[in-house]
Amino acid sequence: MDADHFDRSFGTGIATYSRVLAQTYRGLGHRVIGLFGRELNPFLTARAQEMAFFGFQARRRRWSIPRAVCAMRPWPIAVTPIEPTGTVDLEPIADQFSPFDGIANLDSLTELAHLHFALTRRFLPVRAPAGVEFVHWAHPKPVYAVGARNIYTVHDLVPIMMPYAVKGRCVKYDRLFAGVVKHADRIFTVSENARADLLRLYPADPARVMTTFQAAPFAPETAGDDPEDLALWLRARHGLDARRYLIYYGAIEPKKNIDRLIAAYLRADVAMPLVIISSSGWSNRVTLAALGAAARQCARGAEQGKSIIRLPYLPYDEVMRLVQGAAATLFPSIHEGFGIPILESMQQRTPVLTADRTATREIAGDAALLVDPFDETAIARGIERMTGDPMFCRALVEKGSVRAQFFSTAAYRERLGAALAAF
Repeated sequence: MDADHFDRSFGTGIATYSRVLAQTYRGLGHRVIGLFGRELNPFLTARAQEMAFFGFQARRRRWSIPRAVCAMRPWPIAVTPIEPTGTVDLEPIADQFSPFDGIANLDSLTELAHLHFALTRRFLPVRAPAGVEFVHWAHPKPVYAVGARNIYTVHDLVPIMMPYAVKGRCVKYDRLFAGVVKHADRIFTVSENARADLLRLYPADPARVMTTFQAAPFAPETAGDDPEDLALWLRARHGLDARRYLIYYGAIEPKKNIDRLIAAYLRADVAMPLVIISSSGWSNRVTLAALGAAARQCARGAEQGKSIIRLPYLPYDEVMRLVQGAAATLFPSIHEGFGIPILESMQQRTPVLTADRTATREIAGDAALLVDPFDETAIARGIERMTGDPMFCRALVEKGSVRAQFFSTAAYRERLGAALAAF
């Protein structure tokens, strides 16, 4: 499976999905090879390849005319296995590669695939290593494996349905999804909502498009610090009081609806901080300006008891502890293919406020407070209820614990195994 998102410098929903996917495949008894696209000369010796691969530093690739010509070649490009030679001490970084039984690389795979697609309007052919039964592309990219069956995961159709909310030229995404439908032996979606959108917009065979949903990295039973220890940690680490703050975590980008969330928070009759955890985003200049203005407004004391606390990207377990200690997770996103913060919050026994449309409604079921994401007043009233109605919140927590079992690692393994058996 492709491991593109394992090399991102910050966490993403697709990175979470990829890690859980690899672990689930292994749980089903499959040997999983992670296919990276690091800049690496395939003609080096095995020892030099190992050193170069693990010494990789991400940087923007400069494309030359010879490389552009190389990208236009029609024949399949071979994947290079990264064989352990005993030269590199891997123990300090073992967790990063723990989902995989083996590692392979194709020099600048993602960049090369997109350049090939831009120049030829065709998917880049890659020759799968001998013995590989299928290649799972964890998110759509213009590449397919020759000599193996291809599975693509479609998370959402946001680039098509909300072209104003994505980076880059939107027409390329239309060709990209059409190419996925053409080359895929199977397409997995993470929600019925995403599956319905794909089948509505592209002529895919419904039998080849399967909803497997997804799981979060840790099972619910592993969550749950001692309340006193958690309270001490929150106070010492972040200056927060347990169950006395609200939380949003994720990218700051148009579909996340942060502008309305901020306005609703300022309007709501609540007296607790709003913690926003994010280091990534795009098309967010106006949102960041509004966020800064709101933070300054709260700091001046104009909003009694309110403050906006921005935190950068944090390790996953630290984010989960912050979620576990929050009064509520606020996630009024306009469009999601799944909405992993909903599931993670349910697992951490934190009540959730989310949007009453797209996949957020599907994933939440009756275990979250659903609001109109375009109505600031409705979001504000929802925030007030999440902070002022403890019996309602306790009911959501209990419903959420039950709902989270549908997305457990065991349930996901069963669904994924059934989808593979249908090949």
